[in-house]
Amino acid sequence: ISITLTLVTAFVILTAFLWLLIPQVISSSKDLIENYDEYVESTVDLINSTISKLGADGNFKEYISAEDIRERVVDFFTSSSQLMSSVLNYVSDFAMGLFVGIKNTVIGIFIAIYVLISKERLQALARKLGTAFLSEKKMAIVEKYMSITHSTFTGFFVGKIIDSAIILLLTFVLLLIFGINYPLLIAMIVGITNI
Repeated sequence: ISITLTLVTAFVILTAFLWLLIPQVISSSKDLIENYDEYVESTVDLINSTISKLGADGNFKEYISAEDIRERVVDFFTSSSQLMSSVLNYVSDFAMGLFVGIKNTVIGIFIAIYVLISKERLQALARKLGTAFLSEKKMAIVEKYMSITHSTFTGFFVGKIIDSAIILLLTFVLLLIFGINYPLLIAMIVGITNI
C-alpha cells in the first residue's frame, strides 16, 4: 500500500506540475508570437539608445531598424544549410535522449518497486553475507557507515527539496513585485531545475 501511495503521489505531483506548466508555456508562446513586432521595436529602441549614449558627440544616427532585424532573422533561417543540419542533429539527439530517458525511467520505477517490496529480504540477505564474510567488529563498522550514509542522503534530499521550494516561492514573489511577465512559469522552471 505504501509503495502504491508513493508512486501515485509522485504521479499526481508530476501531473499537477505539467498541468500548471503546459498552459503557461502555450500562453507565453502565443503572447510572444502576437507581440513579436512590439518586442522587436523595443529591442531596436534599446539598441539605438544604448549606441547613442555611448557616442561622445551624441550625433549618432539610427544604426539598426526593426526591418533589419527581421531580414537578418529570415536570412539566418532560410540561407543557412549548416543551420538546418545542426537543427536536424539536435532534434535527432534530443529524440534519442528522450527515448533513453523514458526507458531509464520505466526501468528505474520497476527496480525501485522490486527493491522496496523486497527490502526486508534484501537487508536480511546482506546481513547474512556480511556476517559470513566479515568479523563481528567489521560488520558493526559497515552497519555504522551504512546508517550514516542513509541519514546523510535522506537529509540531503529533504533539504534540497525544501531549498528548491523556498527558491520557487521567493522567485514567484519577487517576479510579482517587479511585475515581470509569466511569474508562475519562470518560478516553476527555476524551482524544478534547482532540484
